[in-house]
Amino acid sequence: MTRRGRPADAAGDGHARYLASVYRDVRLLTWSATDLQSMLDRVYWVYHSARPLFNLRCRSNFDAFRPEMLEPSDRDGASHIALLQHAPNLIHRMSWFGFWLHSRLPMPLKLHQNAEAQLGTGWIADHAWAEVMRIAPTWRIGEGGNYGCWFEVSAGSGIALNVGRSLRARNRAHLVAMLGANITRIFERPVQGKLHAWQTARMNGNWTNDPKTAPALFSNLSISDEVGLRQRYFENYPWRLEALVDVCTLVAGRYDTIQLMHEMCSDKRTARRHQACGIELVSCQKGCLGLRNRRFRQACIHGLPLRTGWDYSLPCRCNQSFGVLNCASTPTDPQVPPPPVVRSMHGSCLASHCWRVLPGLPLCKITPVSKQSE
Repeated sequence: MTRRGRPADAAGDGHARYLASVYRDVRLLTWSATDLQSMLDRVYWVYHSARPLFNLRCRSNFDAFRPEMLEPSDRDGASHIALLQHAPNLIHRMSWFGFWLHSRLPMPLKLHQNAEAQLGTGWIADHAWAEVMRIAPTWRIGEGGNYGCWFEVSAGSGIALNVGRSLRARNRAHLVAMLGANITRIFERPVQGKLHAWQTARMNGNWTNDPKTAPALFSNLSISDEVGLRQRYFENYPWRLEALVDVCTLVAGRYDTIQLMHEMCSDKRTARRHQACGIELVSCQKGCLGLRNRRFRQACIHGLPLRTGWDYSLPCRCNQSFGVLNCASTPTDPQVPPPPVVRSMHGSCLASHCWRVLPGLPLCKITPVSKQSE
């Protein structure tokens, strides 16, 4: 990049002001329009204030996206579809602040004829910087300690975390297998209450030793097959893993972070070709491990190696009052506009239902997929 000269036109000036506000970096105000566009081309997390800079065609629930939503002319991956996280997803509140671009996501899933999930590129290399996003936990338990601190990899957030030595897994089953963890032992105790679901059914007399009486979830399993029952439960509810085990204990002394694809992207019941897939990043670094286990409920984590600036050369100073990870308190030149997360805290972006954060943008519709386009 040349990084010299003022942007050539008004559109370029808008790009410069947006990127400077995101990365808290006055240097971006002097970049050429070509260099600014090159930087925007790698962005797939977009704050709502930048919506006019992108040619968005429609919006979709992140997990509901299907290839059939792409128009024939867009099936080379160039379509700009805004993806939102939708309740009851625990991170749906991120959609109050921005959205993801389908065309830029790092890792579309491709299912081959053998139905094995093959991963594309998109993992963050060891000791590299990953732009991330997170919100203050609002669910029943917090984060921190050996539970880890959870982020969504979001290029364009302007907030970078050094991943250190990182373990990469396509789903929780893959993670458990790589680490040699014993699922039967982990699920020895129920996730909730005193009894497992199958134990309750057994006690109520609704399930006998005849496999034909088994509930659909446990079809073809004997009620006495404790190993099979626990494995089947994990296969259907993999995210319950964190309810029973602190994932950082599984990698203690071996890895600083865990990269984990969205679970449904490898779920054979829902995964499709060109699935919209993101990556969760779990920090097991010192700054997170030092927090009270499962009690930390803030977006800012001051002990972690977070940076900002277009080259990640500036320290990230997070303003705790926003409820979302930010570098709003990082000192910068007065010419730099306020960080976009501040503007996202007002108006429709704080609506209780995330579909309202992109008013006027239609829902994506299913269009036929020809054999040639596949």
